[in-house]
Amino acid sequence: MTSEIENRVIALAASPAFGSDGTCFAASDQGLFKTVDRGETWSSCFAGMAQLEQVLTTAVAVSPAFAHDGTVLTAIPGGIGRSTDRGLTWQFARLPLPQPVVTSFALSPDFANDRLAFFGSMLDGVFRSEDGGQTWTAWNSGLFDRSVLAMAVSPNFSSDQTLFAGSSSGVYRGTNRGRAWHPVDVPCERHTILSLAVMAAGTDGYRILAGTEAHGLWISSNSGGTWRQVDRDVAGGTIHMIASATGDSGDDHTIVLGDDALMCSADGGMAWHAVEGMPGQTEDIAELIITSAGPKVLVRTVDGRIHPIPMPVMNDNGPR
Repeated sequence: MTSEIENRVIALAASPAFGSDGTCFAASDQGLFKTVDRGETWSSCFAGMAQLEQVLTTAVAVSPAFAHDGTVLTAIPGGIGRSTDRGLTWQFARLPLPQPVVTSFALSPDFANDRLAFFGSMLDGVFRSEDGGQTWTAWNSGLFDRSVLAMAVSPNFSSDQTLFAGSSSGVYRGTNRGRAWHPVDVPCERHTILSLAVMAAGTDGYRILAGTEAHGLWISSNSGGTWRQVDRDVAGGTIHMIASATGDSGDDHTIVLGDDALMCSADGGMAWHAVEGMPGQTEDIAELIITSAGPKVLVRTVDGRIHPIPMPVMNDNGPR
């Protein structure tokens, strides 16, 4: 066990019950690591596996039903690792040639029952699994840009069968459980999408947030029908990461990492406020996620440490 991960962390995935079980996984250039004490100590998930202990892992995902099924997915060169016992033991699925570089995972909200999982890749588009990650098949009909950098699933996936992919040239909507893809008409089309988040938006369906490489943050509150750009003084330039969660009260909490600030919203992206008490500067942040317990922001800095930061409580005058 170590107090920090002394290598480059590429992605984080926390247990949905992080507030009580303290479990989080970190994909890094030296393997996959796990903490069960909210980041105080870490252990290698591949310890004792000589060929994998220090292998590059580019993405990681935790089942929405992790407390019951213990499922974790991670990407290694040429394959997908799958654990059903909270990361203790692993099975590996080899991916077809040419072997894709996995950039992000997306799991169905009803993963425990429908077993649907997806991943985006650097040059080979989207892959789909119908058996909980044991086998994978490319599904790229209509996906004209196969450099997929981010993925997100509709909160109403069980009924609308919709997910989204952010590519090097815009946003695509996947329908029929990812079997077909269609370009989404975002005003900033033809610009690289680095980050995506999708959350419920009442009777209008769902809200989509798209973070671009050079044109700030864009939000649709009607399932992608229309879009607005967030004030560039608030969230302009590059939006490296977006994380969202719904708190116990039903409020949508969102946090975005830009070049110069970490900004948060507690109303689905209408009002934004700077996060105070950050460890170091924004360039020190390597990864961030939000857990629904709290909700709480987890920031991982370049020194390998995870810092829990409470989401500010909002009032009419901003955070307090």
